[in-house]
Amino acid sequence: MDKNFIIFQMLCGDKSLSVGQSYDFQFPEKPTGLEAGVYDVQTEDFNYFDGSRVEKKKTKERPISATFDYVGFGDRTTIRDNVVRFFNPKITGKLFINYGGTLRYIEYEVVSLKDKQDNLHDRLTFHIELVCPAPYFKEIEEDEAVVATWIGGWKWRWSFPIKFRKRGDMRKIIDNEGDVPAPVRIEFRGPATNPKIIHHGTGQFVKINETITENDVIYIGSTEYEDNTIVELSRNDGQREDAFDRIDLDSEPFELSPGVNEIEFTCDDSEIAAQSVKISYRKRFLAT
Repeated sequence: MDKNFIIFQMLCGDKSLSVGQSYDFQFPEKPTGLEAGVYDVQTEDFNYFDGSRVEKKKTKERPISATFDYVGFGDRTTIRDNVVRFFNPKITGKLFINYGGTLRYIEYEVVSLKDKQDNLHDRLTFHIELVCPAPYFKEIEEDEAVVATWIGGWKWRWSFPIKFRKRGDMRKIIDNEGDVPAPVRIEFRGPATNPKIIHHGTGQFVKINETITENDVIYIGSTEYEDNTIVELSRNDGQREDAFDRIDLDSEPFELSPGVNEIEFTCDDSEIAAQSVKISYRKRFLAT
């Protein structure tokens, strides 16, 4: 299989545009911005010693640029209008990239779009400049891990209607194979009293001061595009309600570090009732 290809599939609102081999839009040259991003390391000099100390470091926003030709047979004026209309600077887009068989995506904002024709008889050629405020490429599918206090069990081989449950493992090892920490979404399912999840690598935990029934779910998480956290409660599989006031004041939302993470689930009634917590996350990468 040929691994030397790049395909862009861009979504903007309810419209899509694809660029790459076998499409009407194709790259005459490799797009830029798909490699490792731009890093910002801030240091402060020592007063009487050689060198400096690191004060802060971060990955800056990611610029992506690409030139693409129209090689189809449609009406050129209509195609040009559609391309200009697609790259709407008022709408955040989503860019899916297939780089030699590796699939990842990233959100983008439009910086500029240029028509690169030298004259009206030339092939339609465009140059797009994008910026990605969140600089990491993300896995297409989410990963999930479930921690349960009690799990299935076994039955007598005779015909007694009795089933025994067994103690579940309250700790779970989650291996984040991404390059950078991954935000998590947490779902506590009852019955449970004061459910709590602990990240033993950092000491951070999230605890909810609430008693929920077997039909209730507490949702905790942060959006992927903005830095904020929600806490919501669904009673009897109904509509979600804000439950931020139920979160323990010492709680601190955590992320999954690259590599091995040890997570523990506890609650005040874990010895007598069956509960579970689901942790969802999406791996992030420095390049694609």
